[in-house]
Amino acid sequence: MFLFPDTKDIVIAGPAEGYLSDPTGRTIGIETGRAVVQLEDLVVALRAFGPSAKGPAVIGCSIDPTKEGLVNLQKALVEVGRKMRTKPTPQQANDVANHLRDALGLQNVTVNGVSPKTHFAKVLVEADYKMKLIGIGMDTKPVKNMVSYVDVANPAAVSRNALKRWFFVPNYECVRVADDHEAMELVGDGVKLVGEDEVVGGDGNRTQTGTADAGSKKFTDSFTKAYPEIARRATVYGELRNLIDLSV
Repeated sequence: MFLFPDTKDIVIAGPAEGYLSDPTGRTIGIETGRAVVQLEDLVVALRAFGPSAKGPAVIGCSIDPTKEGLVNLQKALVEVGRKMRTKPTPQQANDVANHLRDALGLQNVTVNGVSPKTHFAKVLVEADYKMKLIGIGMDTKPVKNMVSYVDVANPAAVSRNALKRWFFVPNYECVRVADDHEAMELVGDGVKLVGEDEVVGGDGNRTQTGTADAGSKKFTDSFTKAYPEIARRATVYGELRNLIDLSV
């Protein structure tokens, strides 16, 4: 970003190219295929952090199971834990994922900090949802050398009453500022995936533990390390990085 004091302009600068809509309706660069920064997303970010407002404490989304679904999931986990004592085959892992999905049922989606009617909100939810599908082995990994949670999970831990929470956070080394204070840039990959386990009671209530098991950490670390390549291959993750950049 550059500040021009004489004209009182602020300029957002970066790589530029022609753009088009891909077969899914996403706007991407003609040459690189990368996600394009959307003017409407910039407007949403500016509204969230306007000069006359304090701004939201958090911009994000959450996909949360119902208490009834969690009770059903606990029963399914116990059942799976009794049957599976070794690392599952790909087919077994898929069967387990389908079984747990059906037990958990539909979930509640909430958006915080921005209007849920915006493209901004749609990207937040889609990126979060697709990431979780990758984690539980229900969607194809966009990068071959990354791991999903089901790839590395300890079968002996499946029966525990733990709910895996995975969510994206900003990931910057610093904001570099020019000596004349008329230019600045964000330094870093922009997006990090983190995780935390929650203990689920028999009544479906959840309690945060502040920790994540080894399998969950391997998945989140692998996703974060591969994020630049993931964002090049799957446009929604490039769009998510743009949203975080704009918000910061």
